[in-house]
Amino acid sequence: MSNDANTHAEDEGREAVDVGRITHDLNNQIMVIQGNASLMKMKSSEWPEMLDMANQILAASQRAAELIRQLQQISSAAV
Repeated sequence: MSNDANTHAEDEGREAVDVGRITHDLNNQIMVIQGNASLMKMKSSEWPEMLDMANQILAASQRAAELIRQLQQISSAAV
């Protein structure tokens, strides 16, 4: 393998690691959002509109989690 090819492969490896770190951090934030939305659902009897808001938050966070999984798959395939 040429030096340029080696450098390119190393760069791709670093990029995959960076994507992995970023997606890990995003997943942590998604878990906080989902946890708090679940708590909102539990308290929704005190404020009925809260149930709808909590469901919207959970749905959006689940879509975000799916996008993160797709990014992880793409970065894994690139290595």
